[in-house]
Amino acid sequence: MPNQALGLHRVAPRVYDLTGTRTGSIRDQLLRASLVANSLIDANEISSADKLLVVGAGAAGMCAAMNAAYWGVNVTVVELDQVPFATFFRARWRRVDPCEYDWPHPHCQQGMFPQSNGWFPLPQTTGTGTDLAHSWTHLWQQWQALYDGKGKRGHIELLTSLDGRAMVNPANHRYPLGANHIEVNAPWQTGTTPSVHPFGAIINAAGFGVECTDSDGQCPDPWNGFQGPAFWKDDDQVPNDPKEHLPHTNVVISGGGDGAMQDFQRVVTGRFGLDLLKALQDSINQHRPGFQLDADGVIRSLLSAEETARRMHAWQRQAHPAKQMTAAWHQAFERAVTPHIKRLGQPALDAVANDVLRGELKNGQLKVTWAHRLSTPEYAYALNRFLCLVLNTLCTEASSNMIKHGAQILPRHEITAVSPSTKAAHHPCVRAKDCIGVLHDVTLTSHTGSRHPIKDVDLIIVRHGADRSATPGRGPYTPEQMTPYDIPI
Repeated sequence: MPNQALGLHRVAPRVYDLTGTRTGSIRDQLLRASLVANSLIDANEISSADKLLVVGAGAAGMCAAMNAAYWGVNVTVVELDQVPFATFFRARWRRVDPCEYDWPHPHCQQGMFPQSNGWFPLPQTTGTGTDLAHSWTHLWQQWQALYDGKGKRGHIELLTSLDGRAMVNPANHRYPLGANHIEVNAPWQTGTTPSVHPFGAIINAAGFGVECTDSDGQCPDPWNGFQGPAFWKDDDQVPNDPKEHLPHTNVVISGGGDGAMQDFQRVVTGRFGLDLLKALQDSINQHRPGFQLDADGVIRSLLSAEETARRMHAWQRQAHPAKQMTAAWHQAFERAVTPHIKRLGQPALDAVANDVLRGELKNGQLKVTWAHRLSTPEYAYALNRFLCLVLNTLCTEASSNMIKHGAQILPRHEITAVSPSTKAAHHPCVRAKDCIGVLHDVTLTSHTGSRHPIKDVDLIIVRHGADRSATPGRGPYTPEQMTPYDIPI
């Protein structure tokens, strides 16, 4: 029987893509990297005689490389940056959790990457991107000292400051007749001629491409060169602590997926994910003892919706989820969550809103607008969808008019224009980080053509996914299969 992990990720003979799947959590990247590396060994595509080429030295790339080398395979890793895990090193403001996207399954509260009894190179714990980068670098250095090329372990050749993305392009591949390897034009050279290197297989772990934080290449440019802060690369200055002062007073968030949902949580509360879930339940326990935020009946409804929706998405043929399918998924959550939160009753609902929402939102100093282009938010993890529905209910049902007017969600709206405010008339929109905190005027337009202008916005967060044409040789999204929660070793 063909190996399912290899079949899911194969994009060409002996070429496998870890960047083209819809699910993108760090936990999922690590899991898929290990599954593919182990499966390549089982299929005899890589061995002590047939090297593995990995493009990208991030979490997935290094996990695949260290896993293969542990079982005796020599590996070459090509990395554009100067060090492995470079993107994580820069992200001091982004906190990640290995299990939060597994909610509502019970193990999501453990805070540790679940794994079987077997060797796994890069376990993930809760922390900032920088925390993870330091932890993984330490494990990589330990690997070099204890295993690299020693005994039955393979050697990992790490080549940094080299752009290896073109190496996954089919135009640079040759398959010699009768050979059990692929020959690749490599970015390192012998004299003036690019070297050709044989590999048993290639794993593309170059990342998800260039993030779309602007007008997506429309011309003429209605956004005047504006670019929003990138998820991993730019500090948007939103503190992940509700007690810290938020330096922004007028925030617009655009997008309907996990990134937009997470940032909506961060801006409105100073928390997100499991941390926000715990804060909500702690407050409810104080004001309405015995009321469970994630009651059994609610969880059963959400699990049923997740099971149905993810199976439909997993087996569809088109590159992107059908709009009706995504809307039905969200509406099933809405039917379960919104009435349940309203059952708190007005006094408790107001008290929970007062405990959890940012002080700036409660006293009228903060305005937050979240716009997304469809009738409902799009493909997303269960916890993000659940928490955004809870927060929306708190904001719309709270007695305080300041809260109601301070946070609004606008479905079927898109940003159609961005320009520096008259109060910042001479500001040039050149780099994303230079626009943070600078006043801009934003125009949102609905699907019917009605315009919704917002003046003097000091933070615009654009979460429109990644430009999938940025990595050569990569096709449409891989159909998503059900991903296990641990490493089946």
